[in-house]
Amino acid sequence: MHISDLTAQIQAMQQRIALLQQDSGAGTQQQTVAAQALEELQTSLEELRAVEEALIEQNMLLLAAHEELATHQQRYQELFDGAPDGYVVTTPSGIIQEANQAASRLLNMSRAELLGKPLPLFVAEIDRAQFRGRLSELRAVERIEDHEVHFQAWRGDAFSAGLSATPVRDRAGHVAAIRWSIRDVTAQRQAEEQIRSLNAELEQRVAERTAELEVANRQKDELLSKAEDALKTRDTFLTIASHELKTPLTSLIGYVYLLQQSLERGQESREQAQAALQVIMQQSQRLDQLIEIMLDLVHLQQDDISIWFTCNRMIFRSSSAPSILPTWCGR
Repeated sequence: MHISDLTAQIQAMQQRIALLQQDSGAGTQQQTVAAQALEELQTSLEELRAVEEALIEQNMLLLAAHEELATHQQRYQELFDGAPDGYVVTTPSGIIQEANQAASRLLNMSRAELLGKPLPLFVAEIDRAQFRGRLSELRAVERIEDHEVHFQAWRGDAFSAGLSATPVRDRAGHVAAIRWSIRDVTAQRQAEEQIRSLNAELEQRVAERTAELEVANRQKDELLSKAEDALKTRDTFLTIASHELKTPLTSLIGYVYLLQQSLERGQESREQAQAALQVIMQQSQRLDQLIEIMLDLVHLQQDDISIWFTCNRMIFRSSSAPSILPTWCGR
């Protein structure tokens, strides 16, 4: 019952009570009946007033709830329209009922023009059959998570979109509408492709650098091996040279001592002196040759260095880094 109707009934009852009070001056029996009727009307009037107050209170609560609902709807609409991703609401068959501004930009069509259009119309042909299959699945599932679909904007460019859908069910559990989220992932896919390309290029550079390092390590190992061989050659040579240097020195010292003794005694003949001087000259030349060889040792680590060794009157040649020097064949 509407509040205005209830108020009219209360006013009518008040008028009837006033009339009954005017007629209460009649007989005693009528006064009794009138008093009873008046009392009943008064009780009904109080009940009606209570009902009126309850209805007014309910009406105020309904008005407050309506205002709150309108506020929530306005807030939802603002969030829906201002969302960065595209959102559309369709019928179970995919007919667009609502669309936000982002969806309008993505699909290149005004919001008013989108209403009533089938959403599969904007799906690229290569994905349209799969999209219709997902549309049928929504009758049995609670939600379809993000999956990539190629969209074709109206008279615009194609783009890759991350699509998710949530069915809205009525009290009977039937799908009454479907809420779609459309997110343009073209830039993200391009960035991922660029990252994959950069990673591949980096891996190639790392592989090339690794190969270069392996070559350098092999060259280093070869150089180290040559250096070790050269050091071994040097040590061997120094051992031999030190031994060979002592031999002519011993001879020189001995013959010089003999000449000195002979000169002091005056007993040295000319032939003996010449023979001694000849030995001294030979041993001096031998020392000179040994010194030349030791000077050449400095260049052992250079390529194609040749060191010549003498053994009596024969000459031996050693390579730049021989493993074993030729031994002396005589003194």
